[in-house]
This record gives sequence, C-alpha cells and structure tokens, in this order.
Amino acid sequence: MMILDDSRFMQKILEDKIKHIDPKIQIEFFSHPLSFIETIKNSLSDSNSRQLIDALIIDYNMPEMNGLEVLEIVRKNSAFDHCKFLLLSASSKFSSVEGFSFDRISFAIKPISDNDLKIFIDSI
Repeated sequence: MMILDDSRFMQKILEDKIKHIDPKIQIEFFSHPLSFIETIKNSLSDSNSRQLIDALIIDYNMPEMNGLEVLEIVRKNSAFDHCKFLLLSASSKFSSVEGFSFDRISFAIKPISDNDLKIFIDSI
C-alpha cells in the first residue's frame, strides 16, 4: 500500500489505523506529489522491479498538484491497473461524495473513520 499525503501527522494517523486493522500490511509513504510521480515512473519502468500496486491513499489538498491530478497520471500506469484508490480530503466540499465509490476510487473526509478505512482495506 502507498500513502501520498503532505502531512507527516496524517501519515502517522493512517499508519496507526492501518496497522491496527492488519499489522501485516506494508506501507510506503510519500509527501510530495511530484517526487511521488517521479519515483513511481523510475521504479516501475524497470521490468525487474515492476510490481502491481494494490492500494493507494491520496490526500486531495497538496502543494504542487491536487489528488485528482495525481490520480489522473497514476491511472495511466499499468502497474496500477488493479489498484484501489482512496482520495481523502479535509474539505467539506467533498462531503457530498463521502463514502461514494466509482471505478476503484473511493472518497472520504478526514479524519477517516476506522470503519470506513477497514471497508476500504477489506476491498483490496
């Protein structure tokens, strides 16, 4: 599982919640959208290290680019073909789509509840 969130505090909260749900889940953290995209392009272009990504949690409000822009780029990479995505936002403008899921993409408002996170993890 990968988590892209510019807040180290939110990364820690998500890690604690995920490890409580399933301590065996391996998590890779990223803080900056552009460096995340560069990292996945470089690591996934090497066919020897190529692996499928099962889940990506993305913060919507980040510097450099927002979560939807990241999602648009990431979904073009075949390593994410079977990936489930969770887009998180602290903004109330997303409250109308909270809990909504479409084409492997789910939306939630921060802080995500333990139950909603478990439902997402169970869907992987």
